[in-house]
Amino acid sequence: MKTNYLTKFKEMNLPNKLTITRLLLAIPLFVFSLLAYLMQILSEKNSVSTFISTNSYRIALTVFLFFILIIFIGAMITDYYDGKIAREKNLVSDFGKLWDPIADKMITTISILLLLALKAIPLFVVIIFLVRDVIVAGCRTVLAQNNVSIAANMNGKIKTVLMSVGIVIMLIFLIAFNIVGSDFSLIYKNYSIIESYSTFVYCLSIPLMVAAIFNIISGYQYVSAAIKFMK
Repeated sequence: MKTNYLTKFKEMNLPNKLTITRLLLAIPLFVFSLLAYLMQILSEKNSVSTFISTNSYRIALTVFLFFILIIFIGAMITDYYDGKIAREKNLVSDFGKLWDPIADKMITTISILLLLALKAIPLFVVIIFLVRDVIVAGCRTVLAQNNVSIAANMNGKIKTVLMSVGIVIMLIFLIAFNIVGSDFSLIYKNYSIIESYSTFVYCLSIPLMVAAIFNIISGYQYVSAAIKFMK
């Protein structure tokens, strides 16, 4: 069975191999995200352990966040190249059309949920992304049943770039603040123009907020197309 899977993988074109690679990257991304969240919780509870210091938890959190950052960047690179190669080499396939967006959603959803759990992104931004994805998934199903395919538009591409940049920015800040032994609260209090923790988070989340706007705009394309087939 294992040999059959390897044989099928070798026979796939490069874009599909990159898509599968991104799907597989979602596994360690999920595991490291859970571990990072656990370290965050333990670092906030000084009385949890008598033999491991709070600083040790923060070091572990930093290491896990670093791995998450590397995995996320790697996933976004494969996303860029599998689409580029598929278009240039005319290797667009049904497999890619189905699994490429699924792989993207797995990577980005895990990442934004981690940022939410670490209180590094406003809740409403996450809600916008998740609700839009659910609605678009339903619309895609309706369109597929009617043999209608919608190509990615510029709004969707802008959203993807802004979302990727926003997630990378937040991960870098989390890593940097843990390395210097500081919390968000210790940073924003040094700036008079930023009066609260939530305001500081909002400032760092501007790329993600703009991405959320483009997310809604790009989602409207699917809704307007699918509603024609709804009775």
